[in-house]
Order: sequence, then structure tokens, then C-alpha cells
Amino acid sequence: AATELAERLNAAAVINPVNLIALTLLATPRHTADEQVLHRLLEHCQALVADAPYAPETIPCPLDSMQIVAYVEGLGVAERIPHTLGDLIRIPEGEAPLLAYFRNNVLHLFALPALIACLLNQNRHLGLQRLNDAVAGIYSFLETELFLHWSPEQLPAVSEAIIKVFVKRGLLYRNDTGRLSAPEPNSQEFDELRLLGEILRPILERHFLTLALLQHGGSGQLTRRTLENDCHLLAQRMALLYEFNTPEFSEKTTFSALIANFIDANLLREDENGLLHFDQRISTPLAHAELVLPAEARQAIRRMASANR
Repeated sequence: AATELAERLNAAAVINPVNLIALTLLATPRHTADEQVLHRLLEHCQALVADAPYAPETIPCPLDSMQIVAYVEGLGVAERIPHTLGDLIRIPEGEAPLLAYFRNNVLHLFALPALIACLLNQNRHLGLQRLNDAVAGIYSFLETELFLHWSPEQLPAVSEAIIKVFVKRGLLYRNDTGRLSAPEPNSQEFDELRLLGEILRPILERHFLTLALLQHGGSGQLTRRTLENDCHLLAQRMALLYEFNTPEFSEKTTFSALIANFIDANLLREDENGLLHFDQRISTPLAHAELVLPAEARQAIRRMASANR
């Protein structure tokens, strides 16, 4: 019943300018974007809401990208840096944690588009079947964390609607056989596709990090507390080694909530001694890790998970 309520609340989400700025700017390096790139990202998000909506009840933001930027500048949640080569828009110092809250309120609306962007940005070319298999494999974990409402059977049609928006906007190409390709790596569109993928990448990295530690530890070998601590330490180390745009990437509470979600969804089971048990289902999303994560992130997770044993 609680899950059903969360799903219904998700479907009735109201998108406002602060949500959209938080979603787009938190995905950029140093939470700063060229103003023209930011306008394009906002327009892509608005197009997804219009042409591939999460739910009929979702209420879109009525403002265009220029009005959105002006609105958030007026509120002080984004600031302009004038520059001869084009103004930059950034999140002011110290505001990122607050904006993470606003981003998280609408993250479910853009999770699947961001996953597809991530997959194509990372691989450049993917057959439709491979893409659908990866989306289905990773979805089971996203579903529990973000209370997504689609059944596995609905995913191919939902993905198709998103792909059509991306193709129409020049973010993806599709050939006669249905094979999908990302734009050329040095193009503006490729960079925009990458930034749309960054909306979700920190969550995916948290998932894969947790699953990798579980798999290396073995079923029935780790307590919840141990796993939370290991995840926190490993994420902390990764945050120091690699740039993460999300302010809460390595927080222990984030991992506590993620592990609790896995238990609620019966992907993990806690026995009477507090040890966590799992079956082969956790290997399904792990099998798709190479499609989503950069090689250095995958190697770091594996290396640290092995060292942690």
C-alpha cells in the first residue's frame, strides 16, 4: 500500500523551474553550464515531458527555458557569470545540497531517459534488443529506489517513446535495421546526451558499488551495518579519486536507504543473525555494468571491493 501511494504521488508530480534547474545543473561539472547548453538541456527535458511523459497526471512546467533561467536567477538558486565568450550559469556555493532535494522530487520522471542516454553515450552504438535487455536488467533496481510504476512488459514501449524524442532532437540516430547510434563524440549533441546521462549516473554507480561489494563478500557473509560501512568508505574513496557532481554520493544514509530498498523488494534477505543473503538476481544488473559505467569507475569498484574482502 505504501509503495502504491508513492507511485501515485510520483505520477502526479508537478514540475517547476527549480526542479528543472536542479536536474540539469547538478549533472554538469562544477554545477556550472554554458547558458546556451543549459537552454538546450532544459528544452530536451521539456520535450520528454511533452512527448514521452512519465504519466498522464504529471503537470509540466509552463515556462520556456529563458523564463526558467530568469526565474531561478531571481530566486537566487542559480547565478550568472558574465563572460565574453558566453555567459555561464551556476549553482551558488553551498546551494547544491538544497537543490539535490528539488532534483530528487522529479528524478523518477527522467530516470529512464537518463538511463538510455547513459547507455548510448557510453557505447555509441547499440542494437534495440541489447538496449531493451540492459534497460530491463537495470530497471528492477531503479524501480525499488525511485518507485517507478511501469511493469517489465511496458518497458520496451516506454523506451521507444523516449528514443523517438531523442531521434527527433538529434541526440540519437537510428538506421534501417533499428540500430541506435549516438552523435559524433566531438559534437554539441553528444555532449548534451552525456549530460542527460549524468542525471542518473551517480545512482547507477551507487547501485553497482553496493552490488559489487555484496558479490565479492558472498551471500550470507555480510551484515547490513558492515555493508553500509563498506559502501560508505568505498564511495568516499571514489569521490576523492573521481569527480562526482552529486553532493550526497558518499553519504552513509544514502546507502542505508538503498540497502533497505533492496530488502523491501526481496532482492536481499536478512537472516536471524543479521547476515544478508541474495540469489543470482543481483548478477543481472551487474552484467550490464560495462554498458553504463566508464571503465575506470568499474575497475575502481572491482579493485576496492576485492581489497575490502
